[in-house]
Amino acid sequence: MLYASTADGLLVISERLQGRLNPSELTSECRKILAEWGSFHFAAGLFSPGRPRGHSIMAVDYPDVWAEHYFREGYLEIDSTITSAGARGSPYSWSFDYDAKSKEGRLFRDIHEIGVRDGYTVPVHRPSGLVFVASFALRQSVVGAREKVMLHWLGALLSQKYTELTQGAVGHIPHLTVRERDIMTWLARGKSSWSVGQILGISEHTVNQHLKNVLAKLQVNGRTLGIVKAIALRIIDP
Repeated sequence: MLYASTADGLLVISERLQGRLNPSELTSECRKILAEWGSFHFAAGLFSPGRPRGHSIMAVDYPDVWAEHYFREGYLEIDSTITSAGARGSPYSWSFDYDAKSKEGRLFRDIHEIGVRDGYTVPVHRPSGLVFVASFALRQSVVGAREKVMLHWLGALLSQKYTELTQGAVGHIPHLTVRERDIMTWLARGKSSWSVGQILGISEHTVNQHLKNVLAKLQVNGRTLGIVKAIALRIIDP
């Protein structure tokens, strides 16, 4: 949807995200907003440049199979569409200019296979040295100038929502058992239910039953959203 003016668009986006502090709701509403501009995947969260695993992911809108593959392969640590954010003071576009033999080359080859053609990353630097990153991957054409303005604003709003969510989470964190936290931690590291069962010495069925209980406690549908919310609420630190 193209608004009468950029200002109108920014106001509408702000209103649509107003009051939404649930990661699942934010992801769903952002998906709807982005669908009005093109065909996107996106992810957002707080990142600590140079600190492995020092990240807290708020939203992921990619196919579950791709998200699991991405984390299992350790792509988060070498994905320049995200890792470049620490040294970039403003939003930047990215495309598929890569060395096919490098690990990042494999990452771009893999994401190209799910239809991504180029993208746009919005970094929001914080006084603590951490960087909130909203990364938008386009599945068709290229990101135009007007869409970049909207994506920049959406990224800034998501950064604000992340702050509100984490501050508002205090005192409202669902209780997970030690076993449930262990399972969610391994799932967040990209392990399958079967692999988690092997690591913890339990059956795949038991892992999935615990996962089902966790998703009910977190009030989300699907393991990816469960992982995202568990990290956002700092229930786990993968």
